Amino acid sequence: MKHEYSAEILYHFNCGVCKNWWSYATTPVPHFIKDLELPKGIDYYCPHCGADEVTEIKKNLMIDEV
Repeated sequence: MKHEYSAEILYHFNCGVCKNWWSYATTPVPHFIKDLELPKGIDYYCPHCGADEVTEIKKNLMIDEV
C-alpha cells in the first residue's frame, strides 16, 4: 500500500475595511500552480464585516521565478 497525499494553496486576506484577517484554502489544478492567482469567478467577502472589495496581492510578497 502506498501513502497518498494532496496539496493545497492557502491564501491569507486582510480586509481593507475592518482590517481583520481570514484565510481561503483551495486544491491547486496544474495551470494554477505556476502563477498562484486567485480563482476567477468567486466573490471575496470579508467574513467579519461583509465588505465586498477588490483583491490585490500584498506588495513585496511575489517570489521571483527560479
